[in-house]
Amino acid sequence: MPYPAEKSSGKTEMMSAGFWYIAEGEDTNIALTKTAVVILLKVPKHSLAVLRQLEAIADRLADNIVKRGHLEALYAFEGTYLRELY
Repeated sequence: MPYPAEKSSGKTEMMSAGFWYIAEGEDTNIALTKTAVVILLKVPKHSLAVLRQLEAIADRLADNIVKRGHLEALYAFEGTYLRELY
């Protein structure tokens, strides 16, 4: 979806994408659904290029889960660089 989503902000070149994953609770074996939102700072004009960016982001997020066991809630993506936002 466009980012920011407010209509009053006018047309933007940014987009937000939500990614969900399942994680075990730290103190229990209960599975939890967690969310990470990624803001694409420069969105390609062609939908196939957007899809490729989303696939690249999903791969990087999956790598982060493997390395760290979790994801942060918010990221920014530009070109090939994914960074956490606080």
